[in-house]
Amino acid sequence: MDIAAKQKSRFKLGFTMLELTATAAIIGLLAAVTIMGMSTMNSKVNSAKLTTDVTKLNQLITIYLSTGGSLARLTTAQAVLDKLKTTRTAVDANQEVLPETGRVVDIRLAAQTTNAQASTNAPQAVWDAGTQRFVIASSGSGGVSKFYLNDALASNNYGTETRAQSAVVYNGTPGWVWANASTTMPVKLTPMDASGIDYFTTFNPLPTGTGTGTSGSSSSSSSSSSGWGGGTVTLPTPIINPAGGSFYKAYFPSLLSINPNGAPSSDSSLQYRVNGGAWQLYYGPFPVSQQTTVDAQNITTNTKHYNTSGMDTESYYILVPSFTGAIAAHWNPSTGSSGMTETIDNSTPSLVTESNGTVSTRFATGRNVFTFAPMQTFSSVSPNTQFKIGTLSYFNGTVNFGTDATALDLHINLSLSVPVVSTADIDNPLSLTNTVNHFVSATADADYVTLSVPTTNWSITQNGVVYTLQMALANINDANGWVSGTTLYVYEGAKATVDVMGAFVSSP
Repeated sequence: MDIAAKQKSRFKLGFTMLELTATAAIIGLLAAVTIMGMSTMNSKVNSAKLTTDVTKLNQLITIYLSTGGSLARLTTAQAVLDKLKTTRTAVDANQEVLPETGRVVDIRLAAQTTNAQASTNAPQAVWDAGTQRFVIASSGSGGVSKFYLNDALASNNYGTETRAQSAVVYNGTPGWVWANASTTMPVKLTPMDASGIDYFTTFNPLPTGTGTGTSGSSSSSSSSSSGWGGGTVTLPTPIINPAGGSFYKAYFPSLLSINPNGAPSSDSSLQYRVNGGAWQLYYGPFPVSQQTTVDAQNITTNTKHYNTSGMDTESYYILVPSFTGAIAAHWNPSTGSSGMTETIDNSTPSLVTESNGTVSTRFATGRNVFTFAPMQTFSSVSPNTQFKIGTLSYFNGTVNFGTDATALDLHINLSLSVPVVSTADIDNPLSLTNTVNHFVSATADADYVTLSVPTTNWSITQNGVVYTLQMALANINDANGWVSGTTLYVYEGAKATVDVMGAFVSSP
């Protein structure tokens, strides 16, 4: 055997057992280090993904609502997602001129919720039925830990629904293409036999100055915009991407693009302007900065056949990073009948107390007692994210009729230090209902207190964005009562405790 053959034979033997063992040990050590590093990274990635998903879902919800949809009376995240999967009925869709007639989200979209009994500090998405938006909560339970695609839902049928129509619909009978939603042309018409027709309630395709109708006027002030023109078809309104709104700094769009939305380039000119400045031709994506408003229009270059489109206007803002401040509280005098009795103790700032009613001699369980323990300080609270304001406790005593309160006033003092120094007094009316006890069921005999004005009168404006403090109830002790929306129900003779949550909700 020659030398080359010997070498070839030796190479076929591969690695020795010692070499393989050493290699496996090194790989195992590297894998352990990588996994420890990835654990923290995954947490941050999941948090960022959840924030991005919430932003996108809120944009889709805006589209769904603006095209006639309704999310009224929905209380869970999955119920909201399932409603967005519905489509219009065939008759409804055939007449709708707005672009959205089908489902808004992927039919497989699902919400994974945290344990309803286990509180967590990990970010969660919470459905706010009052504002009809998802918000990020940094504490609590029962929120959405992530949104994901569940292939098992791919064959589900979420049905159709009849949504509110826009003011103008496709004509369902022979006649003009568009008609007022409440007025449909019964027969085909021409400009020569249209006398007596009310063109102000029906779309009028007549050229400017012809017949008795009017074609309207353009909202553009550009000298290059020739008004509506004299054409018979209005160009589609362009679409600015992404849509405007308030963004966290990390997700603020660096570039905007404009889609002509089907307008023929041979007969139109796609133009835009920034902050009301000069109109300019759109050639491609362009940068945008905060507190910027962009308008876009398809301008007709063929006035014989086309009218200038409507205008898409989008504004872009950067949210403040966080809020830091302090909270104090006290009870103001309550409201009730002339026989109401009340005691208020605001001497201990960390736990203020209000009690009302004269104890019943028949059922001496005690007076109605309310305590509120403010959080006193809060730090680094992100916009649109729930944080704990304090804890409200309610002991449902048994009192004589006419001696109890019917409305309470929890007064909260909010002192903000970041992003600006601001001090405000917030009155939070609580309506109180004492049910007549028939001793048929604990649920029927439960008394309840309602947060009457969840959207408070507190607001500040920063960099063009208005932040309003909204309040909600969460994390009820289920053994003694329950929460429904902004109402706390407490069984007779029991004490229930609920967290009072707040969020600095941005607009736009």
